[in-house]
Amino acid sequence: MNLRHGQLWQRLGLTVLSGILVASLAPATAAAPVTGQEISDDAGSFSGDVSSVGTGDVVSDVAQGSDVSDGVDASAGDSASEAAASNEGERGDVRTYTYPGTSGPTRIHVISTQGSDAILLESKGLFGMIDGGEGLGAPDGSDPRYPVRPGIAPASKGDTQRVMDYMSSQGVTSSNLVFYLGTHPHSDHIDNADDIIYRFRPKAIFSPEYSDSWISDPRTLWDNQWVYDRMIAAASWAQRSYGATLVQHVRDYGTHVQIGDMDIQIIPFDPEESYKHHPIRDANLLGWGSVVSAFGHRAFLAADLEIEGDLEDRIAAVVGHVDMLKAGHHGLTTSNSESFMAALSPSMIIQTNPEWVTPDRLTTSVTVSGTASWAPTADLWDRARIPAVVGTFTGSSELSVGDRVLVGGCG
Repeated sequence: MNLRHGQLWQRLGLTVLSGILVASLAPATAAAPVTGQEISDDAGSFSGDVSSVGTGDVVSDVAQGSDVSDGVDASAGDSASEAAASNEGERGDVRTYTYPGTSGPTRIHVISTQGSDAILLESKGLFGMIDGGEGLGAPDGSDPRYPVRPGIAPASKGDTQRVMDYMSSQGVTSSNLVFYLGTHPHSDHIDNADDIIYRFRPKAIFSPEYSDSWISDPRTLWDNQWVYDRMIAAASWAQRSYGATLVQHVRDYGTHVQIGDMDIQIIPFDPEESYKHHPIRDANLLGWGSVVSAFGHRAFLAADLEIEGDLEDRIAAVVGHVDMLKAGHHGLTTSNSESFMAALSPSMIIQTNPEWVTPDRLTTSVTVSGTASWAPTADLWDRARIPAVVGTFTGSSELSVGDRVLVGGCG
């Protein structure tokens, strides 16, 4: 399916208001674009808000292993030291990392990168980062561990500055980034992990282990080991430098991170880590997704989850219905099966790619039944320089947009 760009905002369920695009998580009766001059959120909604945000001044060219400060006083009111993590420890299969926070909104920011994932989470003045997009640099073949392979993104292609600037513009500092999650070792997800760790000093770092030897198809090795090793080198530096926690194994689906009012449940695609003994064709299959919950509403950030046998159906049974879906594998045809989409039945679908790669099954609920809104982030950036899709959690099922109230949009 290739929608004409002239229809794009209608298909998104978006409206342009004074340079701001607003996506409403509304049911079929209220999924059409809205009109008005002002936007106000009633207390208690989960709304998709795509807003133009200025960039901050931040240096992204951070030397590996250097002691970096962002110039913000660690005693600031949103300091994670004032909301220190309490590891609640092992309780059966459950471990929760808790960071209470102080005050502020609860939001998901899906940054508009070019076909990569970079997702900022925010609640009560604290932040978490999931992936970080494609970065600058690539292996040059001088190290035999990291050969130059077909399909590796060029060294000059990357969203490092855009991601770092966006994080800074939203108030992320080395005092309030409490965790980083690298979902799996592909450059379009974790290539900027080292820059983020050195710059913003997350208190906990989560990512599954990886080795090229676990991949059976040499065509999908790319620079996986190179980006993974750089991330782990940065994580090791963080452990030595400021006592960061590195987590690379989770028990089933019982690992949670709580920041402020937000709960993040880590969803490993292979909890048994069977790929360590039975190689898999692609590192997508060992990834970690996450269910993000607050105030009774839920989003699933699907990383590069693929159909691959019954994998999507197994994960769908764990996740269940959600209000928002960050589509698996950037919305490509290898992911987001009909049964998966039916099980999750999201009101808002965010795709980290342009519309032209979208299979019909991903957007049927948008274009046919009209029960969902859809945002292909690459088009938001290319056509309007919209830097992110921002979903805000509050406590009821209403979203007030101008003089209209969209009821029941959050399930």
